[in-house]
Amino acid sequence: MNDMNFEKLLGKPFSVAQVVVGSDFRKNDNLRLKTNFYSSINYIENDYYGMPNHHITIIVDEKNTVESITAHFRKVIDREFYYLFIKDYGEPNHIQIVENRQILSESFTKDDNGEIINHLKKSTFDLREGTFEEKPLYIIWEKENFQIKVFIRHKQNISELTFSTIPR
Repeated sequence: MNDMNFEKLLGKPFSVAQVVVGSDFRKNDNLRLKTNFYSSINYIENDYYGMPNHHITIIVDEKNTVESITAHFRKVIDREFYYLFIKDYGEPNHIQIVENRQILSESFTKDDNGEIINHLKKSTFDLREGTFEEKPLYIIWEKENFQIKVFIRHKQNISELTFSTIPR
């Protein structure tokens, strides 16, 4: 499904995006953040640059116009995805690598059986430019009318790919 050009849905009504993406969506209102977003009810089985099984979220403005589309993957994007993506979108503008990570605090919450149910960690780190092989946190493409950002969480084995409008 490499032909799904999410950037072409930016600025369009949500109803258009829903038809093109081809999934049932649930509306989620976040009053605290003053953001409306929709999330696909089921995982989408279609292959996207070699990555199957993804979930989609779409953020809309007050006029229900698409501001961003995020594909959530249940694994870290691999070299195949990266190279196929570069064929269509060119080399990224930034590949950001974490370094100098320092844990400021860490806490665990356990249930009655002593099982860990929550693990919170507060840390700081620096970002530097690097390569795909260095396990980046972010890969960013800055295009004329939109931005693409890949957010990779290696330890959790998940990735997010976001196409968004550029704030004016």
